[in-house]
Amino acid sequence: MATRCTKCNLELPNGPLLFCPDCYTEVPPRPEEKAELIKPEINLPIHLEGTKLKEYKVLSQRDNWFTGNFSSERVEEVLNHLAQEGWRVITITTVSAQMTIAGNRQDVLIFLERDRA
Repeated sequence: MATRCTKCNLELPNGPLLFCPDCYTEVPPRPEEKAELIKPEINLPIHLEGTKLKEYKVLSQRDNWFTGNFSSERVEEVLNHLAQEGWRVITITTVSAQMTIAGNRQDVLIFLERDRA
């Protein structure tokens, strides 16, 4: 049985999703994904206690966020949505991905960070 968004009823693709790619409603983890989402406890060395930890996210034009629509308007929309959750862009780069038939392809990677809760 396919999982559907509770707000817009869009059929969601397989694989882990945090938000519906159409309406941005938060998608609860599927039972088989819950084990993957548990964050390990980090025991910092004494000299780092009190240090604010960061977490990072990497977006690619192949992510579910973009679903075939990697336009500047869509990138802006996604980044503004993630900014509301505390994410900020730290760098953007391109990488060469080797395709089996079509040769090389340039992929855009967007690196984001935020303070870890």
